[in-house]
Amino acid sequence: VRTTQIKHLLLAMGVRDHIARLLPNLGPLPIVLHDPERGTRPFPFSSQLQLVQKCLAFDTPYPLRLPIDLRLLSSLPKGAGIAPLDLLRFHARFGVTQEALLETAGNVRDSCGQPEEELWMASVAELGFARRRRFAERAAFALLALDFAVSADNAESTLSVVRMVTPLVFRKDALSMRGGDCQPVHEGEEPSSPPVLRAPSTTLRSLMVRAQNRDVRVAIGVCLALESFHNGRSPQKVASACSLFQEWLTQASSISFRLQSHKDEKRSWAELGDFVSDRIIANRKLFLATLGDIAKCCDRLDFFRALKDLSLKLLHPSLRLHVLQGILGLDETYDRDMVVDVLTLTLDLVQDMDGSVERERRYH
Repeated sequence: VRTTQIKHLLLAMGVRDHIARLLPNLGPLPIVLHDPERGTRPFPFSSQLQLVQKCLAFDTPYPLRLPIDLRLLSSLPKGAGIAPLDLLRFHARFGVTQEALLETAGNVRDSCGQPEEELWMASVAELGFARRRRFAERAAFALLALDFAVSADNAESTLSVVRMVTPLVFRKDALSMRGGDCQPVHEGEEPSSPPVLRAPSTTLRSLMVRAQNRDVRVAIGVCLALESFHNGRSPQKVASACSLFQEWLTQASSISFRLQSHKDEKRSWAELGDFVSDRIIANRKLFLATLGDIAKCCDRLDFFRALKDLSLKLLHPSLRLHVLQGILGLDETYDRDMVVDVLTLTLDLVQDMDGSVERERRYH
């Protein structure tokens, strides 16, 4: 490396770790500094650790094109390496490898300070009795990692955490540790299973509210969508929506009712023609029929695929968008395009998770 600028040193560490992942037999390559004033000298792990610790003080995130494998610094003598919580904080601002994050999941509990300890214990107490404890610790780690990434408002780090924790928490074999998959919840009933990711101080909904970056909110929305499905709220919301649209259509033959709906839904004057004509009735009949088909989906892959196809067909939704937001556990700030992005990413992750489980079953 011919410069000592922080961004160039971090890039060199990322290149070194990328090569190590491509060619694992080589082992970690040394990094050498070269400048006209001080000549050639090594850049040892101890100096790399000092650089990482200096970066932790940065307020502004600087996502790395090539994430760093901080496990090399974690292997330094006891007391000299990077603590697991610091690794999460570094990832939130810059980015570390998936392997480093996964290894941290098993060690972060021991390095929690008081705020993190309260979050951790609350999650374990909420979710972790008896055989569910391992699952609860995964959920607690997911909340901590997401909390750091959202605080940094770093889209790349948040998405990386979501891609890592969803298999840990939402894969079907992981959910079995929680006491099995949920059953559909009927109107007026409470879910039979506790939420997957919930603790008093940090919830997915509070993370959604805190997030400023659009892509961060999409990533958090994926966790909310999976959470809502697995605690039974999504099936309940679909059933409620079917009743709502059935009731609306029953009264829609009245032009005065449709005009009042136009006013109540705060639709634009340009859309008034849809309410005066029968177009709004046809749209909502089709939407109701599609919701009826979705209500019959028992498999989450079919459920999210059908929701995505439905969202792509919506051009100027209002009530229909509100319904989709409720089904996915999202708030009203998620517009149509964000809902489509949430469903697209959710479907990709579910396909990866369920496909990997199926491949393992075939192998065994």
